Amino acid sequence: MDSFPQLPALRREYTIKAWMRLLYFVLGIFFLTFGVVFGPALYRSEARNLPAALPAVMFFGFGVYMLAMVVRSRLVIDGTHIQVQTAFRERSAEIGDVEGFRTIRSRNGSYIWLKLRAGQGSITIPSIFDTDGDFAAWLRQVPDLDQHDREQILSEIAQQSTLGATPEERLNALPTARTWAIFLTVVTAAAAALLLLAPAFFRPLAVAILVLTPFAAAWLLHHRPLLYAFFKQKADPRAELSFVPLIAAFGLLIHAGGLHFVDFGQLALIAAPLALAYFAAFATAVRVGAVRPGVMFAVAFFACLYSYGLTAVTDALGDTTVAGLYRVEVLEKHISHGRSTSYSLTLAAWGDRQAPAPVGVPGSTYGAVGIGDQVCIQVHRGNLHVPWYRICACSQAIPDNVP
Repeated sequence: MDSFPQLPALRREYTIKAWMRLLYFVLGIFFLTFGVVFGPALYRSEARNLPAALPAVMFFGFGVYMLAMVVRSRLVIDGTHIQVQTAFRERSAEIGDVEGFRTIRSRNGSYIWLKLRAGQGSITIPSIFDTDGDFAAWLRQVPDLDQHDREQILSEIAQQSTLGATPEERLNALPTARTWAIFLTVVTAAAAALLLLAPAFFRPLAVAILVLTPFAAAWLLHHRPLLYAFFKQKADPRAELSFVPLIAAFGLLIHAGGLHFVDFGQLALIAAPLALAYFAAFATAVRVGAVRPGVMFAVAFFACLYSYGLTAVTDALGDTTVAGLYRVEVLEKHISHGRSTSYSLTLAAWGDRQAPAPVGVPGSTYGAVGIGDQVCIQVHRGNLHVPWYRICACSQAIPDNVP
């Protein structure tokens, strides 16, 4: 067991930051009131149908949780002992049982993760607590696992003979790796922009680049694991490569967003093997630590986006064959507002479709037609023999041979 410096016999108790306590209290009261007031009304209005009152029950639960966070949450350090209490959970440990800590950063902030010895699990310390220098001093007695990993990686690089003749030359491989990572990211971003904005003549080149750059990143991760990383922590000295597959996947996906397929299942059968190959390429190359299980989820997510986007774009790119043209009546119009605005039209049955169905359209098409008007649907055979179609106002289409 590691030895620790003698800690002062002090006790400190920290509660939630004042502004967060006020926010949790206000939201807790709001959700609780909503659940109490509207729950019975929803239940009665639906002839005592319990599922109809479920949203109110959920709001009530949110309210209870937030008020419990205000009342119960506290962080206590008492000499060598630490206790973390949140709404419905409490964990504690002695400092001798703590193997080390990591600072986990995400889009929503950061938190402290304590790893306990002998399979005792872990303790999460949220950033909601109003801590001070005494807590920082207590935490300094615990090994910093992020810093330990950094030093270990640097040590392994300095000993890797294939990277140079001396430790200094080997460590100088890191700036070079970062340069290559930036170059690969910029090339991928340029290809994505080319695919979305450039004339059709340049798009096959853009697709080829977006196909190759993620696998180039996987190759670097596999053959140079000491120099390149995937979703690395801030302290990790290696070059970050996660932006390459992210940009490639979304570049292909956005370009495929305007495409519609007659049989999505047929497209999925082609995309599935590609997704598996993509996942295998990264899964064997990415080093996943015990506290980073989300990395493998990200790999699987990227694989799905990439395989769908690439299959859809390949099927439609340069395909000018026309398998059928249809005039279809618009039954309903809908606009959805969120992080972005999306438009959809509910169309009458057409072709092999036996029932009306909503379909997404560009804003220009949405604004050009009204309920009762007709849109033109042009069906193409597809380069991969997966029929796809585009929708536009008939005034924007070639109407001569539209039935």
